[in-house]
Amino acid sequence: MKKSIALLITIFFLFIVLGIIGTILNLFDKYSSKENLYISQNSVILKQSLKTLSKLTEDIKTSKDLQKIFTTFSLSNKEGNFRIIYNITPIFNKIDINAINKKQIYLNDYLINILQYYNIMDPIFFINLIKDTIDKDKTEREGYSEIILKNPNFQNGKIYNYKHFKKILNYYFKITHDRNIFNIPWKKLIFFGNGNNHILECNFLTKDIVKFMGLTIDKPNCQNILTNDNNQTINKYDIIEFTNNNSFWINVNIKYYLNEQNYTIDIVYDIHNKKVISIESHTIY
Repeated sequence: MKKSIALLITIFFLFIVLGIIGTILNLFDKYSSKENLYISQNSVILKQSLKTLSKLTEDIKTSKDLQKIFTTFSLSNKEGNFRIIYNITPIFNKIDINAINKKQIYLNDYLINILQYYNIMDPIFFINLIKDTIDKDKTEREGYSEIILKNPNFQNGKIYNYKHFKKILNYYFKITHDRNIFNIPWKKLIFFGNGNNHILECNFLTKDIVKFMGLTIDKPNCQNILTNDNNQTINKYDIIEFTNNNSFWINVNIKYYLNEQNYTIDIVYDIHNKKVISIESHTIY
């Protein structure tokens, strides 16, 4: 039954993608300007993808329902000059780094565990860099921890995305010469949200995530995590099994290739509220 439903979802996506391909190729004939073409492509793909997301997620009510939509697939046209790849992944199986100033005690512990595991030379300095980026003032928690004082173009207030976060990594390396900071698989451990409370879905947590939370579980899932022995950690991190009463963010990564040009769109989407949280797009050369 599960395989049949997953197959139906995949077929549904394929029909949408076929429509996108046809529309984009028509636009390619219509516009001669590369700039206009780029804008038109993204507009078409975004519009169709958001319609698809709304339909695809309207019947998601349980954790098992969620598992059906997390997939990767690709499709090309006959001529071979257009290819599109969709990759849908959960976001609320990681920690929002922007919440660290609101939830200092346990997010501090989470980060310290990561930094110590990867033999980071100065964990406290790195955490202070993060905190001084997220707050809006220019007061240093310690010497050199306010990047904006050294780089007036640097943005405070939150960490907006991985590109912004990478500036913090590079600055830390410049000050400490500690190359280990680049060995940490940050994209698998944190995300860049709005700093508000969010659930962690127990069926999607990884072994590394639960390890850095202080739990030892070989096969993370709701059955193994939601036990009385883990109550303190469960309550601190708001670890639960998803229901349709909960806000839940997903990431839809769309890569498409048209006439040797590569494009990427990332959509962060809240399944519960049917709301787009953010959209990023860029050309890859």
